Formats: sequence, C-alpha cells, structure tokens
Amino acid sequence: MSEEYDDVMGYDEELGVIPDTNVAGLFIRDYITLNGPSSAWQIYKAWKRHKKAQGHKGPSYQSFWQNYIWPLKKLGLLVEVGEEAPRYENSRPPKLLAIGGDTESPAWWDPKGYLYGAEPKVRAPREPAQRELENPAVARLVEEFKAAMERGRRRGRA
Repeated sequence: MSEEYDDVMGYDEELGVIPDTNVAGLFIRDYITLNGPSSAWQIYKAWKRHKKAQGHKGPSYQSFWQNYIWPLKKLGLLVEVGEEAPRYENSRPPKLLAIGGDTESPAWWDPKGYLYGAEPKVRAPREPAQRELENPAVARLVEEFKAAMERGRRRGRA
C-alpha cells in the first residue's frame, strides 16, 4: 500500500486497512469491503484502535457485539461465510463475517435502531462550519448521511 493511502485510511499489519469514519456501522461495512471477510474480533480491534487514535476509550467487545455485529447479522447485512483456524486446541473457531446485504442500506447508520424500528439515533446534521467542510472526511460523511436519509425516506423509514 502507498504511504499516502496509509495516512488517509490507516493501515495496521495485523488489522489491515482501517476506514476513516465515526459511524460504527459504516466502519464495519467499509472494513469488510476493504479487508475481505473478517472475524468480529478483528473488526472490534480495528474500531477500538480507530477510536483510541481519536482520543476516545472505545466500547467493550460485548457492547460492540450487542450494538453493531448482532443487529447487522439479524438484518442480513452481515453473514457468516466460514471460520478461522482456532487459536487454541479445543476452542471454538471464530466465524468470518462478510457483507450479505445492501451496502447502501440506511441500517448501516444505526443497526439497532433500524432493527427495532426506533427513531434513528442519528439526527439531521447541523449545517457544518466552512472549516469543517474543508476536511474531506467530514464532507464525505455529511454527503453519505444525507444520501442515506434520502434513501430511508423513499423507503418509508423516516
């Protein structure tokens, strides 16, 4: 990988490419898209590293699983496609997850809220300041959010 790409996205020998987004569902989608089928633990470690780089503690693995992996599996957006070799003898092998549904679904923004039909946690964004829009990551995130909200309205979800 080029150094320029590594600086923008983040790269780790063990974890692979780490997407640059603050929405966990989008992070999971992008991580699997960029790195191929991955275990929930690999995705969690990458998310935790990403949050730590931003100065946040990040969730526990249990919280990450309950709030993101499990709802995405229930919605059919993540599917199990195989197993990794177990690390220890007599241990269960980790399942590999791949994208199994629509990559443009609004459920990627708030999997648990979408699963239970609750009002989305993600509110309409305030108008960003000009200096924020100059940051390409922020501008991309705002555009993705607006597009997902529009798709949700057309499907009768919002």
